[in-house]
Amino acid sequence: MVALVAATRGRASDDRFLLASKAMLSRLVVCVAALACFPLASCSEEEEPEGRAGEIRSNDSWGRVRLTGTVQIYPGAVVEIQGDADIECSPAAQVIVAGTLRKAAGARAKISCAEWGGIVVAQGGVVDLNGIDLDNAGTTIETTVGAGESKLTDATIRNSLKPFLIRKQSKLTLTNVKAITPAKVDDNILSIADVFGTLVASRLDYDAGPSEGISVKDGGDVTIEDSIIHGTNGQDMISAYKAKSIKVSYSTLSGAHCGPHIEGIESFTFDHVTSEKNTYGFTIYQAGAGPHVVRDSNLSGDAAWLDLQGDHGPITFENVYTTGGKEVVQNTSAPTINKATAPIPNARPR
Repeated sequence: MVALVAATRGRASDDRFLLASKAMLSRLVVCVAALACFPLASCSEEEEPEGRAGEIRSNDSWGRVRLTGTVQIYPGAVVEIQGDADIECSPAAQVIVAGTLRKAAGARAKISCAEWGGIVVAQGGVVDLNGIDLDNAGTTIETTVGAGESKLTDATIRNSLKPFLIRKQSKLTLTNVKAITPAKVDDNILSIADVFGTLVASRLDYDAGPSEGISVKDGGDVTIEDSIIHGTNGQDMISAYKAKSIKVSYSTLSGAHCGPHIEGIESFTFDHVTSEKNTYGFTIYQAGAGPHVVRDSNLSGDAAWLDLQGDHGPITFENVYTTGGKEVVQNTSAPTINKATAPIPNARPR
């Protein structure tokens, strides 16, 4: 009997403990639920990016922004991309600049979209972007007739069929820019950078992949220094068709059918340039009165280091080191060629 009473008392004590525990657990659940509803900053959802489309007629600042359509920056308006800005966009997005588009000082910014139309600099417009990454635009930057001088500095252009398109009466300056075209393009698609106006480039790294490089056309003029223009079984790295002038110094051209391909130009100068790992080191089919000068350079080609044909003014090859295939000169007058006996060591970016 005593044992039974003791056991009964033990069970009663256990029951009271169990009831108390359940009550405490219930209160704890209520507290946790209430705490979950309390607005804590650390638990808040990330804000959606601000949308931009249509006309911008007054100053604006872009940080976390999504471009949902065509954006038109009107004359007098300044749009400043904040340092560390992360700009998204829809496939229909394009920025047309008749005012000013610039980037503030500070960390790198980026416009990264699956695809978009890129930046068009309209008449009177100015673009000045320093420290920015621009991804997946069809034409990344186009300067149109009458556009103000525009600049890209310390910038990366990735996966763009046409990294830049410079129309007549416009100028683009590139400084420390890396441009990467698609590694593969369909047969009916052309990847190329066209220059009808003026291009000034320093420390440009242009990766043409299997495609064309920079083509200067119809009165365009180009000055390039301390740069690398290269492809992977590419076409022509620098070409000229009815161009005004090309000046290239302290640069390399490689991985292509032709390093330079000249087919109509008023004058050209290649100074401390290496054209290597190409089928043809230097091709000239037509050139105007000149002057035309190639000096202190290394030229090599699997088929020929020089392919010279057609009408041209005087051409001087001064202190040029040549290797590879033969020299092809046909249906034209022979140029003056003074060859170096050893490679020119500083014929590349400084």
